[in-house]
Amino acid sequence: MVDWRIAILKPEVGLVAANAEVSAIITTGLVVDLIQGSLTPAEVSARLETTTANVLVVISHGFERGILLSRHISNVPIAESHNDGLFDLTDLPAAIRDKFDLILINTCESDKAARTLQNEMRAGIICTTLAVDDAEAAAFGGRFTRYLAQSNDPEWAYAMARPGNNDSYMYLAAVPDFLARRLIIHEIPVL
Repeated sequence: MVDWRIAILKPEVGLVAANAEVSAIITTGLVVDLIQGSLTPAEVSARLETTTANVLVVISHGFERGILLSRHISNVPIAESHNDGLFDLTDLPAAIRDKFDLILINTCESDKAARTLQNEMRAGIICTTLAVDDAEAAAFGGRFTRYLAQSNDPEWAYAMARPGNNDSYMYLAAVPDFLARRLIIHEIPVL
């Protein structure tokens, strides 16, 4: 039986239902490490380095380029910004590689981030495939963690928590030997 411990990454980005999602996760009885506030990628990396959690739940806005960490991100449109308020998708894998067994990226359109992470690590990853309403995302996050606490089975928890006629969430299963296969391929000598 896995002892699930959750790190919640909840930047202050103006999501109305984010606090309700955090409360729902805390009431599951699982150990929670809450990382919140107006954050920079360096601050998030430092906090994730010290957490003992094996599940990461990201509650924020997501974009094709990354995850929003601060709503104070200059007047440049977020999708075009190079400000510290965005955790760039190219930097994300290094910050969380091999730290978590399970990741829920509960942001809009997080499937590109999830696929990038799946190529870099052995974690199961749950993501969104389109823009998800704040209240719907909060409800899903609360249901998923409640079912995870009850069952200790992430796949079952996902199946129970996903919305009816689901087209908004996707579960990418962990690939446990992915890195081992990559290492073997890289270690074959050239003949």
